[in-house]
Amino acid sequence: MTDQPTAPKLWISLLTAAIFAIAVFVVGFSLYVTFWAKPELSRLALQNQQFTLVNHRGESVTPVNFAGRPSVIFFGYTHCPEICPTTLNDIGIVAAELGVTADDINFAFVSIDPERDTVELLAQYMPSFDPHIDGLTGSLEEISAFASGLGVYFRRTAEGPDYEMDHTSWIYLFSRDGEFVRTANLRSPNENLTEALRALAN
Repeated sequence: MTDQPTAPKLWISLLTAAIFAIAVFVVGFSLYVTFWAKPELSRLALQNQQFTLVNHRGESVTPVNFAGRPSVIFFGYTHCPEICPTTLNDIGIVAAELGVTADDINFAFVSIDPERDTVELLAQYMPSFDPHIDGLTGSLEEISAFASGLGVYFRRTAEGPDYEMDHTSWIYLFSRDGEFVRTANLRSPNENLTEALRALAN
C-alpha cells in the first residue's frame, strides 16, 4: 500500500510549484518587455540605417543629414488620396505652432512609390506643404532598406497606372542623437506632437 504524502511534504511541493510558476512569469514578462513592448532602440537608430536618397531639391540625403537635430519621418506617396496629404498638412500645422523651434528639427516625407514619385514630381508636390518638410525619393532598393530598418510596411495593391499603395501611416520621432523615441498618430485625440517635438528640441 502506497503511503499518502504527509502535510509538510505536500506544502513543500505546493511551495516549489508556486516558486517555479512565479519564476516563469518573471522571465516571460522580462522577455515581453525587452523584445515586444519596447523596440530595440539601437536597431531603429537613424545612424544604423543605410540609405542614400534624394530630396525634392535634388540634394543627396544620407543618415548623416539627420544628425544633430530631432527628426520627424513619415512614409507615404504623392498619389495617396487622403492619409498622406492630411498627415503632411497636420505636420505643417505642428511646424507652424513650433515657430522658430521648427528650424532645429528635421521633417522628412519619404516616398514609398519611387516609380511615380520622381524628384521632379516631388518638386511640384512639396510646395503645397510647410517648407520645413523635405520630400525624399530614390531607388526602390534604397527606400525598402530604410523602411525595413524602421519596421515600415508598404506594398503596391494593384497593377496599372492608377494603383495605390498600402503602407504604415505612423509618424516616427527620433532624438537629436538619432535614437528612436516613439511613433505618433495624429488621428489620436490624445496626441500632442507639438509638445513632444518641443521637448525633443530643448
